[in-house]
Amino acid sequence: ISRNPISVVGYQLIKPQFIEEECKFIEGWLQTVPKIDCKFPEEMVDRRGQPIFELIQYLTGSNPAGRISTAKSDNPIKSLVEQYENLIRMLKEKGALLNNIRPEYLISLGEYKKFIVNP
Repeated sequence: ISRNPISVVGYQLIKPQFIEEECKFIEGWLQTVPKIDCKFPEEMVDRRGQPIFELIQYLTGSNPAGRISTAKSDNPIKSLVEQYENLIRMLKEKGALLNNIRPEYLISLGEYKKFIVNP
């Protein structure tokens, strides 16, 4: 039985060095956009997607639909996942190729663990 990454998970694993280089590139690009200065991806998660919405607003000139206030919610994690579902849906409608992105991938690990137990 083969133990290479493709046979185990079905695709070639991305090397951590490549991911780190890409995160630095994205972070540098984000610093060129006014009002969006954040560490990628940490602050995207910590700030509950606010930089993503600000970036879309900056690039399109309009507020993206689907923003949900988690402060007023009985289940803020579920509301945050719903917010990301709306965002992903909107981006797909505009032509973004995001079929392998799930909204729960965009929340913190702690929130993800709670979400999996109680979706």
